[in-house]
Amino acid sequence: MQAVQLVIRIGEVPVFLYLAGAAVYGEWVLLTSFAALLALTDVGMIKAAQREMAILCSKGSRTSAVRIFRSVSLALIALAIFVGVFAASLVHSFPLLDLLHISTLEGVEFCVVALALALQTFAQMQASLLVAVLAANGKHGEGTVWYSLVYLLGFGCECLGLALTNGLVGAALGLCLGTLLGLAVMRVCVNQAALEYAWTLHGLEPKRLRRLALPAAANM
Repeated sequence: MQAVQLVIRIGEVPVFLYLAGAAVYGEWVLLTSFAALLALTDVGMIKAAQREMAILCSKGSRTSAVRIFRSVSLALIALAIFVGVFAASLVHSFPLLDLLHISTLEGVEFCVVALALALQTFAQMQASLLVAVLAANGKHGEGTVWYSLVYLLGFGCECLGLALTNGLVGAALGLCLGTLLGLAVMRVCVNQAALEYAWTLHGLEPKRLRRLALPAAANM
């Protein structure tokens, strides 16, 4: 998995420099670094959920593991909505383009890029949670392969979007759509491996999130 991420990061450099230039790539690095910070907003909940689901599955308590999955998944969706609203208010209230010294984007384009990168980050969180589901059910290797596919699809669509538009909007939308496609493929894989891990509101237990709070904080 780390090898895939390393190849993607190295491969981004010549692709951006060739298709869009150094200025666009510099701004892309800046914006994606903020998106990477969003990944910390799960406050270690995904790793804590993975351990808890693995323990419960080993004891034969798959129903409880499913409830943890659904509770954490819904919490991530709620977090994504909150961050989206907060980010939109920031963009509306502050001259972020001037503060960040971004010159290749207009106001609306900046909003599109920011929202696409935020959505991509939270889609990746959901994919990470699906990896936890597969690992808890004894399919850790399979989960790693599918998670790598999410990254590769995101990178491939990012390059395609950049080639079509020569700008950050195409790259961000491509990365987002590729990640969502990879998430959809992972969802099908999980359905085949463990059908009860569905995205539904049935069986939600907020108290399980409170139980995960302390071990989640330890992962930070």
